[in-house]
Amino acid sequence: QEKASTKLFMPGSDTPASAKPVHAGGCICFRPLKLVMCEVCGETFRARVNLVCNMHPRAIYLQDVKECKGCKQTNKQALKEYDLPPGMEEGLKNMDRRNRWDGSN
Repeated sequence: QEKASTKLFMPGSDTPASAKPVHAGGCICFRPLKLVMCEVCGETFRARVNLVCNMHPRAIYLQDVKECKGCKQTNKQALKEYDLPPGMEEGLKNMDRRNRWDGSN
């Protein structure tokens, strides 16, 4: 007998999930930050393009964007994600530790 294969797709995409990083159980909430570039105005910034998680559809994350920070256009198809350059992500982790409130400040 041959098993039926099931393909998972990312929300709003016709690309199989196997082609994109998906975390255990299909949850996409904790995707890494990316370098987002607007194809309309050329603005680049660290963020994630807002996607709806199938497991947590009401979750909201501060670094998810629905529009360009430069020209404010809202076509998410024109916001492209790229991996952060080496070293840029490490700098973000260090900033996070320095700016974290620990109750003593």
